Amino acid sequence: MTDLPPHAAALGDALAALPTDSEAMVLSQLDGFVAGLNVSPVRLPVADWLPVVWGEEEPSADGGVATGLALFGSVGRLTEVGALVVEHYDDVAEVLDLSPEDYGPIYDVAVPEGGDAEEAEAGEELVWEGWVIGFQSALALQPEVWEPVLEAAEDDPARQALEVLLELYAIAVDESGLDPEAIAEMRDEAPDAIPALVLSLYAWRWDQMAAGLANGGLGAGRYRPTEPIRVTKIGRNDPCPCGSGKKYKKCCGAEG
Repeated sequence: MTDLPPHAAALGDALAALPTDSEAMVLSQLDGFVAGLNVSPVRLPVADWLPVVWGEEEPSADGGVATGLALFGSVGRLTEVGALVVEHYDDVAEVLDLSPEDYGPIYDVAVPEGGDAEEAEAGEELVWEGWVIGFQSALALQPEVWEPVLEAAEDDPARQALEVLLELYAIAVDESGLDPEAIAEMRDEAPDAIPALVLSLYAWRWDQMAAGLANGGLGAGRYRPTEPIRVTKIGRNDPCPCGSGKKYKKCCGAEG
């Protein structure tokens, strides 16, 4: 199991300490969110996306200050946690920019009922749904920049990567039109597939920004991503990290 960087561990603790009915993202969602922001060819100012982390559907004019104050109770604590969020955004950006072979998403780990963390880790029972819901939240902030990817040739790696991520989102929110067998297969493959999908989209971003200067960009095929990072341990009776408000066993942990 890959350890979290200190800033990410502190950030995860701060977000996990918020009330269970809070709309704020948990760490796995936030990690998917900042990945989506970083693979976009158009980088948004922090004030345009930080309110979404605190649970706003659309960024407010005050940059999420009022919502953040309601969550954290003081300007000092809001500033502290906000700085950790930005540090994580910058950390993901730096890895993708300088050492994409080291990129690994942060997932939650489900603990079997009556089990413990060691059993969960040994069983590789990873919860990727929260990550992909966070990623989709980033896409939704500027859907127009993704239209060229979806209009590319069917065999374009970026289009294929984006279509898979969109289908994973549909599976995560129970809106997929695939048959149960295909859904089960994608669920099983998702944790290991997501890093390469992110790198394919990052390669596309690089091409958009440096077309003709980098011989086609970074290309995800050149890199073998590191293993995903496991983080929060989830019991089957705990709230699901995807943000649905349901218990994990009735949501992303449901059999089927």
